[in-house]
Amino acid sequence: MAHVAHRVPRPLVLSIVTLALTAGLFVAWQPAADAGSDWSECDAGRVCMYKNASWTTGGIAEYGGNDPDYSNNTFERCYLACSLNDKTSSIRNNGNSCDSYHYEDAGPDGAMVFIALGGSKTWVSGQYWNDRMSSHQWCNPA
Repeated sequence: MAHVAHRVPRPLVLSIVTLALTAGLFVAWQPAADAGSDWSECDAGRVCMYKNASWTTGGIAEYGGNDPDYSNNTFERCYLACSLNDKTSSIRNNGNSCDSYHYEDAGPDGAMVFIALGGSKTWVSGQYWNDRMSSHQWCNPA
């Protein structure tokens, strides 16, 4: 009995190769899981909001001025769910002269928590202020 070689159709071969290459690229390119940010990255004169509790990993947002609406802002060094609005879990006030006031709503409006100059606060899941802030301002609120 003679052995008969079967040819695999070219489109099928190309599809398999493309699928294998795509899978390989996906595995090779995966961003670091929420790249690091920490307490020391909050520059002087800034108020810093951190995505995660305890001022670690997940992303950081630094401000030298007021921001009445976080809805168009994102955390730096963040790779997953990076919107700043309603996502802050830690704050550090590394400002020069004022307390910072953080609000539940844009405007700023709604319930407010203040962070004293040189102070910080952190919240974990289930605590009221975790993932609730939408704006902030420096010094005495009007």
